[in-house]
Amino acid sequence: MDRDDINYVFSIDALMPGDILVLTNNDDKLIQKAGTKYIHAAIYMGDAQIIESNGYGVTMTHIYSYGFKEPDDAYILRYPNLKPDQIFRLIRTCRENMGREWSGLQVARVQTLKDTDNRDDGNKTFCSRLVAEAYESVGIKLVKNPSYCSPEDFLNCDVLMRVANPLVKADENYKNLVERYDRIRESGDEILPLSTLYENLSKYYHIDIQSFGQVLIASIDNPTMDDGACDIIRNSDYFKNAGYNGYPWLDKNEDFFNHFPEVERQLFFIENNYLHYTLTYIPCCRDNLNCMEKLEQMYPQSKVIVLFDCVFLRVMKSNLKLLKRISQLYFLIKKRTPKEYEDFIKTYKSDFTEKLKPILDL
Repeated sequence: MDRDDINYVFSIDALMPGDILVLTNNDDKLIQKAGTKYIHAAIYMGDAQIIESNGYGVTMTHIYSYGFKEPDDAYILRYPNLKPDQIFRLIRTCRENMGREWSGLQVARVQTLKDTDNRDDGNKTFCSRLVAEAYESVGIKLVKNPSYCSPEDFLNCDVLMRVANPLVKADENYKNLVERYDRIRESGDEILPLSTLYENLSKYYHIDIQSFGQVLIASIDNPTMDDGACDIIRNSDYFKNAGYNGYPWLDKNEDFFNHFPEVERQLFFIENNYLHYTLTYIPCCRDNLNCMEKLEQMYPQSKVIVLFDCVFLRVMKSNLKLLKRISQLYFLIKKRTPKEYEDFIKTYKSDFTEKLKPILDL
């Protein structure tokens, strides 16, 4: 999207976990073909993160990877009285689909089958199907046919309410964020390692694998193939990248301060990462570890389950290490540039001292 066209972004203050986002993508050809400007849907999981099915597959994306030209280019829809346990299960269901392949064929069938009872048991998905089936998994049916539905169907759903003021004006800082996160989303780098792993395991097991759960089922059903499957996993980019925080300049103080010369940017980085890791990454990893421990008890001979348990443990240790590192930097900034630090605290009313202090003892 051209920078000059980024006039609005989603309002973080208006969003709640579990909300459905319906939006346009400013592709005139797709809009004309669909007959509506609203051709994409996603679920907000909190912490400025959404889960969506795009052309690369099911992935987690930053809320500011989307910018909008007009004030009616996107809506936030909410199911009233969504319970905390439903939100947890809703988001877990979406996360379990991470890496699942996008299907253009299913999208092409929506208009023909949306008002029928013809359900699809295919292994692929698309944006509105991901949303509808996730809600169905917690007992909430939003559309007649969750297998075949469109984003506009959510706009016309009687049980969903439209949240007021879903967008806010995009200033230069917002525009910078949209440009940055849009490039990440468009590259597909976040999801390709996982989808490639599923593709290689599909060839190995001679079945279509599109989710983490299906990897585990294939392993449990084929215990004699564990060694080969473990080799594929260990040689994958997914395995090699697990636990890598993506910040090569974070380990050395000098590199960090060279990368972020301004105190404001230093503190924004630290506080944003504290929130991301404590609200999203660590809880997700803890949930994965709990699941793996239970599966290890049920299937103690599965080498694949043991391997994934090790992967998630490595990721958890990496997450905790990063938290400790940004805590050290926070207090170093406070000592190194006290006036700039105090100015930041006064301006943004954001003091993380008490939250970060216990992390130093990790």
